[in-house]
Amino acid sequence: MGVDPCPDRRSGFAAEVKEARTYEKLEEGLAAGCDLAVVASPNAFHLEQALACARAGLHLFIEKPLAVSAAGVKELADEVESRKLTVLMGSNWKF
Repeated sequence: MGVDPCPDRRSGFAAEVKEARTYEKLEEGLAAGCDLAVVASPNAFHLEQALACARAGLHLFIEKPLAVSAAGVKELADEVESRKLTVLMGSNWKF
């Protein structure tokens, strides 16, 4: 599943990943169901999107940073710990 507000990026993703479902809004994708989420949006959106995914019960891989503030990281940590979810943070560099 791919979520992106840009129609061109959604169609490009769908062309690369043949079985992929794509959605304009995160809420639509979450409602459709999935097993985990990768948050790879601009940094300012990481916390909001990660919290929404965690509240939907999804394990997470979040591109660094987890959030743009220490308070945001704490909020996310509290949320995922209370739900016993796994969160990984990293940076994917294709060479």
